[in-house]
Amino acid sequence: MKKTIIIILLTFLFAGLGAYNTNMIIEHYSTEHGLPNNVVNCSLKDKDGFIWFGTWYGLCSFDGLKFRTYDKSEFDQTALPPRKIQRIVEDNNGFIWVKTIDRKLYIFNKKKEVFHAVFDDMKNYTDNIQLIKLQKNCDGDIILLTKDKNLLIAHTDEEGRVDIDVLFNSKETVDTN
Repeated sequence: MKKTIIIILLTFLFAGLGAYNTNMIIEHYSTEHGLPNNVVNCSLKDKDGFIWFGTWYGLCSFDGLKFRTYDKSEFDQTALPPRKIQRIVEDNNGFIWVKTIDRKLYIFNKKKEVFHAVFDDMKNYTDNIQLIKLQKNCDGDIILLTKDKNLLIAHTDEEGRVDIDVLFNSKETVDTN
């Protein structure tokens, strides 16, 4: 008897869960709609409601109606726009941090529509500036793991200037005495 009641309750539970998905709208976008590439490696919804996509051919945003690709041909850049984007995160000041497949790091300033190559700033804090991991922590700071296993923490000010500190230096040894 208990098994029968449990089966009936589970049936109603699963039937109810399926009903929530019936109103879902799914749209498919491609290069025909404005994406720079049909393969999207990563995406992000920013605090302003825009959707950002990292593709093989660069960074683009979507406002709900149209796509906008950020590349050198359209915008005055202080750094060449990244391609082959693997990961994007937004910091607390609204700057988009971009990690590429070739392990370089950039920041995109949405207001000025320019990229800044952060991997040059990292030279003071690590021997190998290739970036393995990019992650936002709960405080809104950006955690960076380099190829030589150094752990850095970075953030921007309101103007987009980058401040980097070392959390862990893999070359330091622990003194056990």
